[in-house]
Amino acid sequence: MVIERRAWQWLDWVMLGVLTSGLAIGLLYVATIPQLTGFPERAGYMLALMVCYFAPLLFWHPGYTHLWALPFSVLVTSGLFSIFATFKYGEMTNLVTVALLLLGFHSRNCYILVVNIFLYVLGFPILLLWMAYPDGFDLATAITACLNSGILLGLGLGIHKIWYSHYSVKQLYEENLRVYRLVQEQNRVLEQYSSQVEKLTVAEERNRMSRELHDTVGHTFTTVIMGMDAVSYLLEVNPAVAREKLDVLRQVARNGLEEVRRNIHQMAPPEEEGSFAAQLEQMAKDFGVNTGTEIHLTTSGEGYELPRQAQLTMIRCLQEALTNSKRHGQASSIRIHADYAPSRYTLTISDDGIGSGDVQPGFGLSAMEDRLSALQGRLQVLPSAQKGITVVCSIPVLRSPGPDGL
Repeated sequence: MVIERRAWQWLDWVMLGVLTSGLAIGLLYVATIPQLTGFPERAGYMLALMVCYFAPLLFWHPGYTHLWALPFSVLVTSGLFSIFATFKYGEMTNLVTVALLLLGFHSRNCYILVVNIFLYVLGFPILLLWMAYPDGFDLATAITACLNSGILLGLGLGIHKIWYSHYSVKQLYEENLRVYRLVQEQNRVLEQYSSQVEKLTVAEERNRMSRELHDTVGHTFTTVIMGMDAVSYLLEVNPAVAREKLDVLRQVARNGLEEVRRNIHQMAPPEEEGSFAAQLEQMAKDFGVNTGTEIHLTTSGEGYELPRQAQLTMIRCLQEALTNSKRHGQASSIRIHADYAPSRYTLTISDDGIGSGDVQPGFGLSAMEDRLSALQGRLQVLPSAQKGITVVCSIPVLRSPGPDGL
């Protein structure tokens, strides 16, 4: 990575302070050095120091650091000025020393570190010593100069390593804190969602039980009550037939109680009840016999089996329609037609009762509509051709090779 973009930390400001302190010391030295006699010469040296100070800031400022351009900017400014001052006055003047701490701090790339060592630890000290002492210089002086430069560069590199470890730990902490807060927020949302799901589940279960018990109990009690009315009449006319009728009603009551128990325990209707068409036919026959109602059941189309949920829905709709026709409409005749269309199953129940087309849907009709809507079906309540009510229940079907396929 050549360009680094990040916000400055406190240590970057410390480095800027060191660089600024070096500039201040240099300006003070230029203002007091006896070798510079005239104002133009002092002003020129001060301007050169300002250039050496601001040139690196073009490539190192808050939010931006060019790792390769920074050391070369120091080379072009402070390096060349050091060579010029050493050559002119014959004394070693290494202005790069002030920037070595900064260069070491940004020598995080191994190639940049090698270049800095070659230029500023080995190259510049030896070059400046050679220029200051052309007749020769002792090895100890050269080693000392290179060692001083190396210590400053290494100190800057060490400070970066320590700072980077601290910075990485801080970044990791902030990221973990962000993830922790995100997890807390997600947990809070999940708890709210779970609470809503629980409430909806309870409400849905309550509605399901209400529909099941309403349909089962209503149908059973209507059948039993109508049958008991007939039994009370037969007891005086024909006691033997009345006893047979009472046995049938007792069985109807037992079956109704068993179905209520199944609904409470969420049990599906037993599989051995026969085909769907046979169940509808038996239900219509039993209702007609027990309530003294004339029932006519017809079918059209090629018969097929519906899935269990669709079968249960149509059975409950037929129960509710028969119960309403007898209890509210006081019908004496009910016509049931099952249409097995290829893409839609329709069950039509028409009676000759006292109802009209203006029917206010109660709990039973609303439950029928909810059941059908769950299967993308629809419910229609219409006036019959002469009198009474026609209830139309239909659901879409998708035939499949399986016995229970839609």
